[in-house]
Amino acid sequence: MYVILSLALCQPFVKSTSHLTKLRIKKNTFRQFVGLKSKINILKENDQFVQQNRLRERERERDLQSFRMLKK
Repeated sequence: MYVILSLALCQPFVKSTSHLTKLRIKKNTFRQFVGLKSKINILKENDQFVQQNRLRERERERDLQSFRMLKK
């Protein structure tokens, strides 16, 4: 009788613990997703910055070449 009663009392606790574990996993997964999304956004911004710098460099080179041509 004692064993059955203790099992009956422990069963809801086990369910709630597994439920809490699932919630923790979902919470951590969501945090990882948000972290990954912010990293992707940072990489996109960095890529745009690099592309803008390349365009500026090309414009400078063109200006220098045209200036050299005018100078000759």
